[in-house]
Amino acid sequence: MFLDGGRAAGDVGLASVGLQWPWTWRRSLMGGALTGHWEVHLARWRVPEGTAEPGVGRLWTQWALVPALRWRPDEGRSAWFVEGGIGVSVMDGHYATRHKAFSTRFNFTDHVGVGVSFGAQRQHELILLARHVSNGGIRKPNPGENFVQLRYSRSF
Repeated sequence: MFLDGGRAAGDVGLASVGLQWPWTWRRSLMGGALTGHWEVHLARWRVPEGTAEPGVGRLWTQWALVPALRWRPDEGRSAWFVEGGIGVSVMDGHYATRHKAFSTRFNFTDHVGVGVSFGAQRQHELILLARHVSNGGIRKPNPGENFVQLRYSRSF
């Protein structure tokens, strides 16, 4: 389970809650261990008063499903890891501010990040993520939005 928050240019804020399910496979790669997981999250986007497009709300809800790969050095024994994923998302409305507007409610979401696991059984994680959301050129305009996020995860 995870919680995260972040910001994009133009003071767009994002907060999300989600779940991860680990895959059962593991591969050796460059002296480390490569694993994967499914991630599903619900995010809330918010723009400050006065920056939303007139007649459009200031809040959007986004659902996303993202398969992700994670690599840990030292044959997987390291507490540190890097991660990346590409998935799909849908928003409850068309995202539009005075500076940019998405042309679709369906978008792709991808992220890269670096993190560390801690706790007696590595049950806690902190991850710094860079996330990009756009429609991948399906329809124009396609300005996309880039977030920097900090995530806390807890395994149960």
